[in-house]
Amino acid sequence: MTANAAFSKTALPTPQELEAARQVPVHDSKGGKVLLGSLFEPDQIGGTAVVVFIRHFLCGLCQDYLSMLSSKFPPSLLEQHKIRLSVVGCGDYKMIDSYRDHLSCPYPIYSDESKKAYEVLGMTKRTFDLGDTTPEYQKKGMGSTVWTSIGSFFKMGKLANPGDSKQIGGEFVFSSSGQPTWCHRMENTRDHAPLRDLAQASGLPPPFSP
Repeated sequence: MTANAAFSKTALPTPQELEAARQVPVHDSKGGKVLLGSLFEPDQIGGTAVVVFIRHFLCGLCQDYLSMLSSKFPPSLLEQHKIRLSVVGCGDYKMIDSYRDHLSCPYPIYSDESKKAYEVLGMTKRTFDLGDTTPEYQKKGMGSTVWTSIGSFFKMGKLANPGDSKQIGGEFVFSSSGQPTWCHRMENTRDHAPLRDLAQASGLPPPFSP
């Protein structure tokens, strides 16, 4: 989805948009550049790639989402099902190491401070809107979540840009050939994809008992 196109929560990127996204450089925790398209390729033959775009690095809601993701989809389970999962944020790469340590996040994390990847993949909404639904991953009330975000700033101890506080993200699943098969773009700040939907789209067992 281009910036001028109507926002869609679930429309797959067009071939042109996908190619543009592939060429976007993102940074690892050391500042090294990799092309975003490399994250679309599974590590194993016949596998699947999942890319989760979070909001800014201080967002307590995104931290809750990654914590639940880490708990329900540990690396051992992902390896068993030939799934590669990467995380992309819109803040400075200098915050990645402290962010990963703060959450004990087992997934590789990258920075797209330019937000070009968000734009070309259709995550064009910028909002503080919370929406009307409390998601499964929200651990605390919103007051506590705000304080968690503030506390994260001091715990991470980095005088670096955490990212655009109004940017929202989404989740994308790619086939063994690197083609998008499913996506979910956030419409508000509490709208990360339900884990059951993400599991089904990526070929994982349901994360919760019926």
